[in-house]
Amino acid sequence: MPAVDPKSPLTILGASGVALLVFMLLPWYGLDLGDLAGAASIAGVDTTASAWTAFSYTDLLLFLTGVGAIAAFVLSSQHNPLAAQVIKGVTGLAALMTLIVLYRIVNQPGPNDFITVKFGAFFGLVAVAGVAYGAFRSMTAGNQPYVEPVR
Repeated sequence: MPAVDPKSPLTILGASGVALLVFMLLPWYGLDLGDLAGAASIAGVDTTASAWTAFSYTDLLLFLTGVGAIAAFVLSSQHNPLAAQVIKGVTGLAALMTLIVLYRIVNQPGPNDFITVKFGAFFGLVAVAGVAYGAFRSMTAGNQPYVEPVR
């Protein structure tokens, strides 16, 4: 098996997909309780929410984006002709999800006075943007995924 180039768009696509799935488990939002934060911490109350608990449908689309990115990387590394089509779909989905995550960072769910954006949301934004970048570059760069020649 040939060595994987860490700077290739397909590597960025696959690594960003894995990172997105991991970052979805981190805290994306938290409650700003002010003076009550200490009491909540002592009582063992979790005041943070991951992407899985904060969203209703966005989390499923983010998961699909991450799995699609990994699938595109695996299909491309196996020279599967389906890889080009999967990458096209992942590019569009990742571009849309980048805009949605950015919107959810600017306008977080719930009242803005009590909800704060945590580091997981920013990591998630970078990861989903990495998926979009890697997928787009793998479509437009000279290293197209393998496509079976028509006979």
